[in-house]
Amino acid sequence: WRRLSDIKVLRRFPDASTSKPTTTKTFDKMGVFSTSVVLLSLAVCGTLAGRSLPGGWRTRDPYSDPAYAELAHYAVSSQAGDSKFYDTVLELLQVQTQVVAGMNYRLKFSTAETACKVGVDEYSRERCLPKVNLVRILLS
Repeated sequence: WRRLSDIKVLRRFPDASTSKPTTTKTFDKMGVFSTSVVLLSLAVCGTLAGRSLPGGWRTRDPYSDPAYAELAHYAVSSQAGDSKFYDTVLELLQVQTQVVAGMNYRLKFSTAETACKVGVDEYSRERCLPKVNLVRILLS
């Protein structure tokens, strides 16, 4: 272990009189209290390392909740853009959730083009089946 008072920091810009970067001593006036706070912070971070942080993203089993598939199909049906045909979800690859003022979702799934025409047919996961084996990965 090194004392915090012995840590040196490399400056971003060289000294004007030389072309070499200079080092400056930092934390040279830190007392026992500051060192204790740093060590306490490290201990708390170490304790929480095995847990997820509040408000952080958590990986979920993609097939643990049917709502994840519904969200993926909703995303596909509403993101047709200038495509002539809807895509459909082939497989959920990854689901992450985040609890904030509500629930946020990150979905990763594979898709394929269907025979359902955008603007003509209404998207339905039961009716709009893949027409080719060409698979595209959609990251959301």
